[in-house]
Parts: sequence; C-alpha cells; structure tokens
Amino acid sequence: MFSAADLITYTVSILILIVIPGPTMLYLMSRASLQGIKAGIYSLLGVNFADLVFILLVITGFSSVVQNTPFLFLCIRVLGSVYLLVLAYRMIRADEKRTVSRDTNLFSNRLKLFWTGFVINISNPKVIFFFIAVFSQFITPTREGVWRQNAILGVIFLSISFLVNLLFIGMSSFIYKDGHIHRIRIKQRFIVAAIFILIAVKNLI
Repeated sequence: MFSAADLITYTVSILILIVIPGPTMLYLMSRASLQGIKAGIYSLLGVNFADLVFILLVITGFSSVVQNTPFLFLCIRVLGSVYLLVLAYRMIRADEKRTVSRDTNLFSNRLKLFWTGFVINISNPKVIFFFIAVFSQFITPTREGVWRQNAILGVIFLSISFLVNLLFIGMSSFIYKDGHIHRIRIKQRFIVAAIFILIAVKNLI
C-alpha cells in the first residue's frame, strides 16, 4: 500500500515534528522534571489523545475546512493560549501554604494533567500544520482503502509520538529524582506559570 520510500519520508517527518523543540515538548519535559515521570506520562496521554483527534479530523475531511478557514485556525490557537494564561494566573495567585501542603494540587490531579496536555497539543500551530499540510500528502485517493491508509499512518504517528516523547520524559524525570526540586516547592508554581505563559505566547506567534 505504501512504498518503503514513502514510509521512510513519513517517519522522518514525524521525528522532525516531535524532536524540534516546541510547546508540546516544553510542557512534557517541564511536567516530568517538576513532578516526576508519572505526571509526564499522564500529560503525554493527553497529547496523544489530541493527535488522535487530529487524525480523525483528517479522516472525516474536517481538516480541509480548517485549512480553508483561517479564522477557525486562529480561534483554535487563541482559545488554547487563553486557557494556558488562565492556568498561569491561577498558579501565580495560589496560596503558598496551600500549594506546599497539597503538593501543587492544581497539577496533581491526573485529569488536569491529561486535559492540559490535550489543550497544549490541540492548539499547537506546528502540529496543526503537520496534519493539514503533511499527513494528508501521504494519502492516495486513487488507491483503494483510503480509510485503511489513514489508519496505518495514524498508528505509525501515535506510536512514534508516544515512544519518542516518553524517552524525553524519562530523561527529564531524572531532575525530579535528584531531590533538589523539593527544596524549591514554593517557587514551583512560578516556574510552571512562566512555562505556560511562554507556550501561550509562542502559540500566537
């Protein structure tokens, strides 16, 4: 169904997308370094769920609507950035004693880690561009089994994305394991807030 050259080109494209530093990678590495590998993995699951949504949008043809509607594309990015800015504000305004005693409760919740990872990736311009302009280029409508082609490419993307990001999460978690992060627990929320602000601004540029 796919030639070896097509699969190699596609794989390299995915690796370039993931490895080049961006909002998603920054978030995952910060989660793992500040809260450990489990927090990084829950965030990664949210990221991969966003990837799955993108794949389904391509299959259903909705990605072409986004491509031909610049305003909709902008709205997705703006809403994602606003969400991150709200999280940053909540982190900065959080009570220090409550933050320490509850171990930064805002991000200890697994669902919130998952949801934040999802929002960051779903509003990531780099990822949106990949699925609109790159992913669909490997689909050949004249061949039989267009859905099967999408499914194969989707599985490849999700597998590579999960494994590569997991590797970076594992490396970043060593910072957390060193133990020194516990001594700056009070300052942690400011670090996270700064990261979210940076991602929000980057999404809009």
